[in-house]
Amino acid sequence: MSSREDPLRQFETGRIQHLREERLGIQKKTFTKWMNSFLVKVRRRGGGGGGSSLHLACLVVPSFF
Repeated sequence: MSSREDPLRQFETGRIQHLREERLGIQKKTFTKWMNSFLVKVRRRGGGGGGSSLHLACLVVPSFF
């Protein structure tokens, strides 16, 4: 590998890592918005007690964090 390829490879690796992190952040944000809207719907329907809806949702949805 020449010395010119090393900085290019580092740039590509850094860019790929940045895109992965960006995608993961978007997925987390999307999931959070979806879960919040789900919980609002459950609460509107009278889905149990104050915190029981949240507890149930956390049990049903696998953790991504």
